[in-house]
This record gives sequence, structure tokens and C-alpha cells, in this order.
Amino acid sequence: VALAEKYGLTPTEMALVWSRDRWYNASIITGTCTVRQVEECINAFKIEALPQELTDEIDLIHEQYRNPVLYYAKKENCEQAPWIAKM
Repeated sequence: VALAEKYGLTPTEMALVWSRDRWYNASIITGTCTVRQVEECINAFKIEALPQELTDEIDLIHEQYRNPVLYYAKKENCEQAPWIAKM
């Protein structure tokens, strides 16, 4: 939430735009219950692209908590990650 707010986005907008721009995502399924939620999702897809700095910050978080069956977004981020014990 704090990261999205730092860039003037809602968490939903940030998540949808980041997900949309991942080459390995074939689709994005949203679960909405209200008109406001639908509008927020639609507005997220009107955003051209996230700033590179934000994408880099999200990628670092994603590498730490990613789905283990996916490839690294940036392998060098994971190799230098502070949460991985150095041998």
C-alpha cells in the first residue's frame, strides 16, 4: 500500500498495471463487487506504464515473495538479495 501511495496510485492500479506488463501473464482476472471497483480496474488499464523506478521496486518485492514456478524477473536482483544467505 505504501509503495503504491508513494507513486500516487492505488494498490489495485499498481498491481493491475504491473501484472499487465509481465510477459508471462496471458490474462488478468479481477473480482469486483461494486461499480467503484470496476471503475478502478478500468482506470488502471488506462495507465500507460509504471515508472521504471517503481517497476524495479516491485520486482525486488516480487523476487522475494514470487511464485516458485516462475522464472526470475531479474536474476541479478535475486542473486544480490539481502534475504538470501551468502555462502
